[in-house]
Amino acid sequence: MRTIKYASITAAMLLLGAAAIFAATPVASNTPPPPVLIGTAQPETDPSAVGWDTTPAQGNWGGRGADGSFAVVWENDSPDWPQLFGRWAEVTIPGKVKVLPTKVTIGFLAGQANDSYCVYVKDFRSTCPSSPNNYLYIEIGCYLDDPMNMSETWISRDFELPSNIYHASQPLTIKIEVQANAWPSFATFGQLAVDYITVWGVNVPGN
Repeated sequence: MRTIKYASITAAMLLLGAAAIFAATPVASNTPPPPVLIGTAQPETDPSAVGWDTTPAQGNWGGRGADGSFAVVWENDSPDWPQLFGRWAEVTIPGKVKVLPTKVTIGFLAGQANDSYCVYVKDFRSTCPSSPNNYLYIEIGCYLDDPMNMSETWISRDFELPSNIYHASQPLTIKIEVQANAWPSFATFGQLAVDYITVWGVNVPGN
């Protein structure tokens, strides 16, 4: 069984193996709070991960990134049915005490398929009327791929979090959903490879 990979994204990060990664830099009180790294995970064997396909053995996948390990959102043998994890996958990153989550960074492969996707986060203020234990999701942004792109490049995109739905120390459940139709080689490779998901925040007083 693989362990969860924590990628070293910036010099400020602390690599703690299979534990969460936290880093913070103290600043003067009259300056804005700097971003704080809450955690980074590659959702392959994370217990909170749902719907991910582990790294396929075949294919180039843009040179397979930094270390050849990633996860696929829409698995090649998954039906296009949302209730069966078809186009989407999610993972939960634990909260950090006195840190308010503000931004999500997703590292992914812009490949030969149309890799357009949208990102959602679990809204702990709202539940389904018929199922009180199931929380609703809200969209925080989308990536629109260029359908004419035939290259394979690992890139990242930032998605800002609404300021009114989270509080410090709260975990963040992030869902990614493929927006494009299956590409011609879907049955072999699946669609949308993700290398890492990172949550950023700011230091806040209290809790």
